[in-house]
Formats: sequence, structure tokens, C-alpha cells
Amino acid sequence: MKGWNKVACITSLIGAAFCILNGSGAHILCFTQGCDLYKEYSLFGISFYSYGAAGFLTLLFLSLDKKFSKFLGASVATILLLDAFFLAYQYLFWPCTSCLFVALLLGIIALATLKGDPFKRKFLKPVFALWLIFFSFGSLAAAKEMFFKPWTIFGNENAPVKVYFSPTCASCEDVVLDLMTDPTRKEEIAFIPVAKSEEDEKRIARFLEQQCLQKDTDICDIFVEAETFETLSLPDKFKVWSNKIQLAQKGVTTVPTIISPYPIKSAPSSFQSGINSYFSPAEPNFDGCSPFANQDSCEE
Repeated sequence: MKGWNKVACITSLIGAAFCILNGSGAHILCFTQGCDLYKEYSLFGISFYSYGAAGFLTLLFLSLDKKFSKFLGASVATILLLDAFFLAYQYLFWPCTSCLFVALLLGIIALATLKGDPFKRKFLKPVFALWLIFFSFGSLAAAKEMFFKPWTIFGNENAPVKVYFSPTCASCEDVVLDLMTDPTRKEEIAFIPVAKSEEDEKRIARFLEQQCLQKDTDICDIFVEAETFETLSLPDKFKVWSNKIQLAQKGVTTVPTIISPYPIKSAPSSFQSGINSYFSPAEPNFDGCSPFANQDSCEE
């Protein structure tokens, strides 16, 4: 057996085992929301992991049996093309790390096959190029979800209600003050800061310093003008930047923005809406700030 054929066989075996284990509920390499969603997907009542296992076992058989090895290139190209469409779907909706691992194994098999019969390269190369584009986009989307997570500066990070705000936004201060009229809500709301200016960063840095010096801090203190010269550390800058990326990913361009699974009765009237709604200062009489540009009108 040639070296490239051995690579295809071993990789196919790993892929089949991975799909069988995950199809049985192992949840290996599941780090994104897409993993939980796609595990329930099926076609004609058959799990996608079952199709994946069958595909890898087919490639393993074709790699081992010389009689049918001539069909290996066409089979790899077909499976790779189907996977490219699924990767495109993930990019548009939710990336899945376990699915990306399966795709990576298919890519390795394709590369190994390209090293074999030159005839296979003619039709496999363009399919591989298309697959590589979608695999790259899917990987970037998964990386963004894994590494750029929202950072909570006050409250419970697992709270159902998420409040994105800027420390120099007057509308943000009004909303936060209104929501914090009841101190017991601290565990129900996650306050997530974004910085549109250097003053924002100073106020966030000062608030973090206050949190280190005293246990009981008030989120409203973050809206007071910074008279000292604290600066955010690089890790904290990355966290604040991640919050801004989260807003952009949701298509939100202004703060304050409240993301809630249920209506918040005591919030301003412009924020009251239905279930699973994005709340943003869209009302003409309720101005907001853009965290993506320094707006003088937002400064106190």
C-alpha cells in the first residue's frame, strides 16, 4: 500500500470512529452552539453523524480494495462537495467545531488522494478549492464564537438579560439607573461594557480598580467622569473589544442595547417588546450612542 493510501485509510478510520462516538452522544470537540443544534439534525430520520460514519467507511473500503480504488477520487470529490455546502450553511447560521473536525479529516483524505492518480486531480482539484474556501470561512466563524465571547463587568455573566452600554453614553446611564432601581436584579442582569473612546476605557479601568479595592461596587459609578489616569491592560482591552465584536455580530450599531428572553416591564417604554427580542434605542425620543465611532453628543 502506498503512503498516500495509508494516510487515507487511517484518516477514514479516525473519521468513522469520531462520527460513531459523537452520534452516540459523546460530544467530542463540541465548543460552539452549532454543535448542540446540529446533533439533532437528520435526513430521512437518519442522523448526519450516521451519514458521516457511512461516508468515512466507504472511503476506507475504497482505499483498502485495489479493485475499487479507481472510484476513490470520484467518491472523495462527491463527499467533499456535499461537505462544502454544509460548511457554507454553517457560515451563514452557526459554526460547529466537531463538524469542522470532520471536514478537516475529509480535507486530509482529499490531499492524500490528490497525491495519487493524476487523473483524479483534474476533477478533484476544483472541488477541493471550493471546499477550502468554505472551510476557511467556517473556521473563522467558529474561532470568533470561541475566542470573542461577551465579557461581563458587573452582575451575573450567566444572567438571561444582557445589557450592552458605553460609560460615556447618557442614554445608557438612564437605562442602567432604571434597571438597577431594584438591587436584587444584580443576578438577573449582565452588564457588558463597550468602549468608543479613551474616556470610556478610563472609566472601565477605574471601575475595575474599584472592584479590586472593595467588594460592594455600584455599576452606576462607571458613568462618573474619570479624574485619574488608569488605563486598561491588554487583556482587558481584548475583553472590551470582544464585546464590540459581539454587537457587530448581532447587527447592532448603537448602545444601550438589551438582549432579553422576556419583556422587562420596568425598562423604558421604547425597550418593551416581545420574547427573544433585541432591544435598542430606536425610538426618536430615546437617543443612543454608536460604540463604533466617537460621538461628541454622547459625552457628558
